[in-house]
Amino acid sequence: MNHYSEFPEFDQVYFENSWVLNIEATPGKLRITLDVVLRERHPMFTSPVAAEQYCYQKGSLTFEGVSEIHWSGQESMVAARDNIDGQLDFGGLDDFVISGESSSLTGNFGFITVISRFPILEMEARP
Repeated sequence: MNHYSEFPEFDQVYFENSWVLNIEATPGKLRITLDVVLRERHPMFTSPVAAEQYCYQKGSLTFEGVSEIHWSGQESMVAARDNIDGQLDFGGLDDFVISGESSSLTGNFGFITVISRFPILEMEARP
């Protein structure tokens, strides 16, 4: 298993302090919407706004070609309201490892293992 940061696609993000906003599983696809922490060399990085420690940018981590999903612990998944902008989130993405077609993610949302193509991180355009 390799930590996500070992892959060039993810070396300029910091998932451990990112916030999970939504998780949507549909046939053949898993999409996790996030407030992603961007590192300083990420092309979309800007200085953190007042009261924020990091530069956050909305994005989605998408797994396509899903053949299996195992999700445990979601029964304790409870949304919390962000004190700064009132947005609901499901906590952080505490751990994310990839091994071949298998990815494992852990956080307040539980533990997810997904068998799929390599995950894709897409960032939303800034307004």
